[in-house]
Amino acid sequence: MRYRPDIDGLRSIAVVPVVLYHAHFYFMRGGYVGVDVFFVISGYLITGMIAADIEAGRFSIAGFYKRRVLRIFPALFAMLLATAVGACFVLTPPEMKDFAWSLAAAATSVSNIFFAGQSGYFDAPALSKPLLHTWSLGVEEQFYLVFPLFLVTAQRLAPHRMKAALALLSTLSLAAGAWVSLSHPIQAFYWMPFRFWELSLGALGALGAFGKIEGAAPRNFLSAAGLVAILVAASRFDDNTPWLFATTLPVFGALAVMVAGASGATFVGRLLSLRPIVFVGLISYSFYLWHWPLIVFQHETGALLLNAPHKLGRYIVVALSFGVAVLSWRFIETPFRRGLALKPPRPVLQGAAAAMAASVAAAWGLLASDGLARRYPPEAAAVAAFLNDSGNDRIRRHGCFAESWRQFEPEACLAAKPGAILVLGDSHAARLWMGLSDVYPDRTLLLAAGPGCKPLVNDAAFASPVCRSLMGFVFDDYLPGRPVVRVILQARWSAAEISRLPATLARLKDLGIATTVVGPVVEYDVALPRLIAESIRLDDPKRIEDGRTAASFARDRAMAAKMAELGVDYVSLVDLICADGACALYADGVTPLLFDRDHLTEAGARFLARKMGLP
Repeated sequence: MRYRPDIDGLRSIAVVPVVLYHAHFYFMRGGYVGVDVFFVISGYLITGMIAADIEAGRFSIAGFYKRRVLRIFPALFAMLLATAVGACFVLTPPEMKDFAWSLAAAATSVSNIFFAGQSGYFDAPALSKPLLHTWSLGVEEQFYLVFPLFLVTAQRLAPHRMKAALALLSTLSLAAGAWVSLSHPIQAFYWMPFRFWELSLGALGALGAFGKIEGAAPRNFLSAAGLVAILVAASRFDDNTPWLFATTLPVFGALAVMVAGASGATFVGRLLSLRPIVFVGLISYSFYLWHWPLIVFQHETGALLLNAPHKLGRYIVVALSFGVAVLSWRFIETPFRRGLALKPPRPVLQGAAAAMAASVAAAWGLLASDGLARRYPPEAAAVAAFLNDSGNDRIRRHGCFAESWRQFEPEACLAAKPGAILVLGDSHAARLWMGLSDVYPDRTLLLAAGPGCKPLVNDAAFASPVCRSLMGFVFDDYLPGRPVVRVILQARWSAAEISRLPATLARLKDLGIATTVVGPVVEYDVALPRLIAESIRLDDPKRIEDGRTAASFARDRAMAAKMAELGVDYVSLVDLICADGACALYADGVTPLLFDRDHLTEAGARFLARKMGLP
């Protein structure tokens, strides 16, 4: 199969959105679709190589697996080793145990199955899993195990029906994924059978199933449309985009670019063949491998640059990831792939098996040592355990936390009684509702909340689709005529959102509903349980104070002044937490107030609910 620089350029179009999305660059809020582009590219290239070898009579399963091992394993296991070493310094014992399981899963090509059984890809807990990104490698490696066998068998038994059989399997995989995504979106996202169609569509393109595009104009149109489709998906989709749309647009876009380029020269092909774009494509695998552990270590622990402003930290992590990727490509990927290319398959595969076995043994050692618990005094380890105390399952079971609009159950959770109080907002509002419900069981406390949903009217230009639907329903359909006597508004407010609050307050006043606005909690640069545990381990109480952000105090003061000006009830959680000149760290002497940087633990929510009271 001839080398096509435009495909390396397409790799750069895949990896850059993924990295920027993971680094929280909002303009690439759909950047996760780059993984779908990678799947199509992989299917296309792998099938082209296998088909050429079969036609030349030189294909062997062992030789194919050897080439895959040399392509994937050296950089992967270098990243696993480096991440494991870093984890020993920055992860707490509970996190180390979770990391150990993920290490074994990543080393044995089943991390997609492992992570499917944990939190979703877009959940906040995902940000503490340094090997989460290896799920896509699991999908590809499982595909590589079965797909060559399919091609060889089909070539021997029914070569003229190979494309039709592959097209049928692709259709079945796509249909199954779309159906499963309605009830089990996490499995649809992670499991190989529901991703098979993306790789197999690339395979069909390599086999010429879509024919040759004659004429420069049709080729240019098709390739341009494909590139635009990828860029639109990466920039306009978000975490709430339905699975079917989030996968099909970038997949068919990537396929269009490659099929058009295979038929002849295109403007897009020349653009993607520019040397800087091709270079990013050449290092794309290492770029993908290294960026996520670095993001996790910086986001969760500040290990790369402590107390760095969030925006600066994003740029630093992306730049560092790029630099490490260049080194990984130059000194790990390239030497192994070229230096061992002439080696027979057996020693290469034996080396791969040894690396896998060593990784599993290391994972077992981490588990046997209880996550290297001796690094922490017992009281520090006990505090660190609360990093997993999210309480999200309880909120989800209630049915009024709208992670997607179809999961929202207003009939079950918004059945108002006289004197009902509605808590409205984002995940912070959901946490507060949980504490109020526990402390005041005799009151009717309702919840309508969603991830990142700010309780504002006419916020369509800024809100996600699920938030627009949620707030539209509450303000336009639910509150008018319902026996709700008070609405409590809470969210992780920004300065711009504070300025948009008066319109919402006026709407509630017109409806005759009393309103209480709740301000932000005291926030930290790093998860509070981690800060407390580290301060105990290092005997450095000042570490907690240094990790406390000034921004939450400034937002609280701005909100207090604005609500006083408008004559609206305001509850300052900052004042409740930082009474008498000292900020509370624990809810009950044992449980930290927060389980991450700014979300209350269940005990923390009850602690503040008692302090704020209910009218």
